Amino acid sequence: MSNPYVFLGPNVGPLYGRTAFYRKLERHLLKEHPDHISVIGSRFIGKSTCLANFPEHLAKKKSDYITTIYWDLATSMISGDSSFWTKLSDQFLAELKRVGHKAVEVHDPKEPQAFIRLAIG
Repeated sequence: MSNPYVFLGPNVGPLYGRTAFYRKLERHLLKEHPDHISVIGSRFIGKSTCLANFPEHLAKKKSDYITTIYWDLATSMISGDSSFWTKLSDQFLAELKRVGHKAVEVHDPKEPQAFIRLAIG
């Protein structure tokens, strides 16, 4: 049997297991006042795979979340606050377009912070 896990490359592989990890994320995120979370761990332990597959997991739950954004900051060229807000706005826009959300209609590339505030409520 070949190894089902994807270790390197541009695509994140499928998720196997991690039920306990997702339950922990749900406890922090699917409550009236969600927590801010960080996922920290050694290389190649499955952080990226878990986070990249989390939107599919959330889609099966009844929650107020429309989608999530997976953004690898290690590979993103950010040169200051303006660059950060623009790239974050681009991430929101791409994901909201993917799920067909109406917020994309009010996107103004000149006002990335305003779009983000609108997109996250």
